[in-house]
Amino acid sequence: MNKQKLRYAMLKEINKGKIRITAEDFDIEQDDFTEQAFFLKREGYITGYSKGDNLIWFDKGITWITESGEKYLRDNSALGKSYNLAKEIRDWIK
Repeated sequence: MNKQKLRYAMLKEINKGKIRITAEDFDIEQDDFTEQAFFLKREGYITGYSKGDNLIWFDKGITWITESGEKYLRDNSALGKSYNLAKEIRDWIK
């Protein structure tokens, strides 16, 4: 798992305004999702997250991307190209 690509993908989905974002959306373990959610919050890229029963997820209206998060997306736009390609391939395989 490339943490930088995962962080980018998580921020991108939040920025799109998706209603709920979970580990399943990225086909990863909950622990990996949680670790990166903590990172994004700690570094000031997002405003918050939802939690319960040892799970972390992002909900529209609770999780917002910050100005720093928007800058991260701009600064790492090359990751977006690989993220979009990977997402298309994953959707095609399903």
